[in-house]
Parts: sequence; structure tokens; C-alpha cells
Amino acid sequence: MLRSLMTVSGFTLVSRLLGFLRDILIARFLGTGLVADAFFAAFRFPNLFRRIFGEGAFNAAFVPLFGKKVIDDREDGIEFASKAFSMLLLVLGVFTVVAIPAMPLLMNVVVPGFKARDVDPSFFGRKTEIVLNEKPQEIEIATKGARAVYLELVEKGDVKIHSIAFETEKKTFMSLFGKKGQSKATVLGEPVTPEVAHSSSYATVLEPVDFKIPAEVEVRKAEESEKDYQERLQEYRDEFKAEIKKDNFVLQGISWDGGTFAGESGEDVFKFGRPSGKAGKGFGWFSVQVSGSGTLKIYRNDPGTFDKTVKLTRIMFIYLLCMALAAHLSGVLNTFRIFGMPAAAPIILNVVFLVSLGFVGWFGWLPGETLAWGLH
Repeated sequence: MLRSLMTVSGFTLVSRLLGFLRDILIARFLGTGLVADAFFAAFRFPNLFRRIFGEGAFNAAFVPLFGKKVIDDREDGIEFASKAFSMLLLVLGVFTVVAIPAMPLLMNVVVPGFKARDVDPSFFGRKTEIVLNEKPQEIEIATKGARAVYLELVEKGDVKIHSIAFETEKKTFMSLFGKKGQSKATVLGEPVTPEVAHSSSYATVLEPVDFKIPAEVEVRKAEESEKDYQERLQEYRDEFKAEIKKDNFVLQGISWDGGTFAGESGEDVFKFGRPSGKAGKGFGWFSVQVSGSGTLKIYRNDPGTFDKTVKLTRIMFIYLLCMALAAHLSGVLNTFRIFGMPAAAPIILNVVFLVSLGFVGWFGWLPGETLAWGLH
């Protein structure tokens, strides 16, 4: 018994350490944003069914019955396990074949916020399309805590943005039912230039953030290799960008033209970024005056997040079939007092993840798709 305990504990410890390293590297290569949101949402969905069909209810019911049958009649028990395996393969196989093409409908239920286009702050919301015309019209967009709001031009046309304001709102009980609480609006003014460090006042920054590295930072140290030098400069850029976005609203696809904002020519997605610092406290609304031609749709997430999530979930979903069958076989092996192989199985998954991340780092492969295929 002690030997079995040490075997399971040892393999589990190795698996947890590799899993910790895996999570660090995933955070390093995926960071935050569209790909990370899509990957973790896609990974969670097959894991949910794995807990039901694999390590959860199925095994909880199967293992005691199998153990009893093995004690009574070994051959009868093995036949029972074989039939259970076949039934599990059939059910999950059919489910997988049906679920993969129907994934957009399923993900609408699992991650509905990834495709939200509602500006109505009530619980149910409503889908909203803004038909543009020459006369400026004001639209209010409830952020509902989103990191950013996106306006997508879905028809050919142009967008003129006359003013952008943000509003902080004092929530009340009626806010749950779509009633707007007491608010205070602040109009965004001329964007700060990226080379100038922002002050504590709320300003605007236009993406992409491009700036000149100070001479004292740009000078290469004698003891630095080229790789260390470039990594240090990149780290400086990342820290600067994170700091400048902290208390500022970051706009993308938008330019400053003659004292007002305007949609950049050729752009069809316009992003309004929410500050993560003091300016974001209590922030609940964007108020935007727009005119032009075409139709705007409003998102509280990157418009590409939903499609990316569907794509990654489709790739990963076969993992459910393989993992549930592997969990079933692990239950059989544990009944026969074979503990090493089932305990070591998670190590294989973590090693494959680490190898996939190696391809991402060395060859520049797409991180989301590479990790999704590596899951198999």
C-alpha cells in the first residue's frame, strides 16, 4: 500500500510541477487579449464534459460496479468493462460528430458575452445596429465591466466621430433593471503624444502606441549580448505601454483631425479601451457622437473573439473523446491495483503542452492553434 501511495504521489507531484511551468509559459506566450480569452474559454468547454463523462459521474458509478463484478467473476467483469467502453465510445463519438458543426450555437450558450452587441444595460440586453447618416447622432454604450468596447462598420461606408465622452456612474438598485444611475460625463480631449509621459489627469492615447526610446535606455551595455539587449528594450516598451494605458483611454482605428476625432480611412473596427487605473473606477458608459454612412454594430468584446473561440473549441473537442476513454481505462487499471500508468497520464499532457509552447517560441507558430492541436 505504501508503495502504491508513493507511486501516485510521486507522479502527481511531477505533474503539478510541470503544470505550474506550463501555466507560466502559457501566460508568457498568450498574455491577455483575444487569443487568451478564446483559448481558455475553448479549453473549459471540453473539460466540462470530461468531468461528466470521464472523471466525474461515469467513473463514480462504473468503478464500484466493475470492482464487484471482478471479485465475483473476473471474466464477467472484463466483459462488463468492454461493453461500458464501447457504449462510452459510441455516445461520445456521436456527441462529438454532432457538436463540432454545431459549435457556434453551443458557444452562444457557454460564452454569450463574447458575441454581445447590446448597449442596453438591462439583464437581457438587446442587439443594436446603428444606421449612420449625415446628421450626427449620439449613442450611449454601457460597458458592463468590459475591458474595451468595439464599434464595427459592417457595411461599406465611412465613420465620422465628432466627440467621445466617458461617464462614471453611481449604481443603484434600479441599475439591475436598465435604469441609469447618477452619472458624470467627461469629454475626451486631444490625445497625448506617445513620447510624452501622461499626467494624472485623464487623457487619450491613440493606438498603436509608438514612441522613441530614450537615449540612456537605448545605449547597449558592453556586457550585453544582442539577445539580452533586444529583450531589455522590449521589456521597456511593454512596461511603458502598460503604464501609459493605466489611467488613459486608448482608442484604436481612430485619429485626431482638426480638433475632433475621426475614423481612420480603411478601418472597419474602432476600439475604445477602458483604463485599468483611477480613471476606470466607476466607469460605466461611453457616449459617442457619430455620423457617416453604413451600419455600426456594437460589441463589448473584440469582434473576432467569438469566431476564434469556436475555431479553437472545434480543434480541442476531440480531446473530450480521447480523455473520457482514457479516464475509463484508468478506472479499470486502478481496480486491478495498477496505479503508476493512470497517475502518469497527466504528465504526458503537460509535456506535450510544453513542447507545443516550444514551437510557439522558436518558430513563431500561432499560440492558440498550436496549443489546441497539442491537446490531442
